[in-house]
Amino acid sequence: MASQKIDSLAEFIGRCGKLAIALSGGVDSSALLAFCAARFGGENFLALSARAPYIPRREMEYSRELCAKLGVEHVEIEMEIPNGVEKNPPDRCYICKRAMFSSLFSELASRGFQNLADGSNVDDLSDWRPGMRALKELGVLSPFIECGFSKGDIRLLAESLSLECADAPTNSCLLTRLDFGRELEVQTLRKIEKLENFIKSLGFPLVRVRLTGDLARIEVSEDRLSDLSAGGRWEKVRLEAEKMGFRSEESPRAYKRSWKVMQNEIG
Repeated sequence: MASQKIDSLAEFIGRCGKLAIALSGGVDSSALLAFCAARFGGENFLALSARAPYIPRREMEYSRELCAKLGVEHVEIEMEIPNGVEKNPPDRCYICKRAMFSSLFSELASRGFQNLADGSNVDDLSDWRPGMRALKELGVLSPFIECGFSKGDIRLLAESLSLECADAPTNSCLLTRLDFGRELEVQTLRKIEKLENFIKSLGFPLVRVRLTGDLARIEVSEDRLSDLSAGGRWEKVRLEAEKMGFRSEESPRAYKRSWKVMQNEIG
């Protein structure tokens, strides 16, 4: 990664005044916060995380651990399911981001911070991301976009900062595991999360459990399909799914980032 991008990022952050970071626990926002803390001191920043039923709990745990390590104050904001999201509509990402970041803005203003930044990068500009519209409407700063950082650049930055999440697979909220129009049930979301965590514990970091009715379509990276099918692992996964009341297919599927998946997953 070119040093000029790092210099540009430092200069941009330096102009932002008292800055709060919207921290999701993913590599983008984690790298942004870690860079800010390393360059300017963790005590000069505030990390804000929204806690909602459809946000994977492991990401919240990682956010807490990261802030403790960096010496950054971390504030968690409890969120109910926003009005309009309860039936999982196609524009759920816009509705959710608008509600979530509005709550974050209210918190930072009460603590004397001037600006709120997120970890969006230039690759996001070429994807179908309805949630980006909400961020622009609310005036959220995106330092990585302003300074020309791609996802690859951010992973290199995260690696240079010794972040555990540097090579972690991209994740998405649990709403993306459900068909559009399906009524949200927190208990169902928790079961999906539990099953995904079980599969991850078997050594498969990239996994999606997509639910249609009670049928769970289980996806892992294409190069790991044979591994999941071997050694009795798939039988263990199917048994675990059945314990949760799900039916599973005869074999796992390959996770592919198709246009359809992008529309469902990306906000």
